[in-house]
Amino acid sequence: MPLPNDNPMTPSAGRFIGGIFGFAFAGVGLTLLIYLWAFPFDQFDSPPLFFRFMGSFIAVVFVAAGGGVLVSSIRGRTATDTGTAKVSSMRAELQSMATVTFPASYSCPHCGAPLPERAEVSPMGDAKCPFCHTWFNVHQKTA
Repeated sequence: MPLPNDNPMTPSAGRFIGGIFGFAFAGVGLTLLIYLWAFPFDQFDSPPLFFRFMGSFIAVVFVAAGGGVLVSSIRGRTATDTGTAKVSSMRAELQSMATVTFPASYSCPHCGAPLPERAEVSPMGDAKCPFCHTWFNVHQKTA
């Protein structure tokens, strides 16, 4: 089953808007960094050291977030695209693990119907009879 955002390419309008926002955020962060550290120390109008550090922490977040959005807009992919592919492959692997092949000797203890060749069985061995819809455990098979 495909995930909602399985399309690896983002539409061009979204990429353009993402590029504008990324450029703006990165620009604000760079401007703040330059403003805080361009003034010489020990002058009347220079920012205090505490504000330089706190402003720098905030500006670095702006530069990182804006730069990430800008780069992903230019590349046309989001940061989660590779993660989405990994989740899809893991989901397929788990679904294949949930369907186990059993010998034809398994049958429902309630109605006697044989368990289909490829039946879904829980990790504990519980299976649901496709005919009478009752649950039974394949590990507790009686001879």
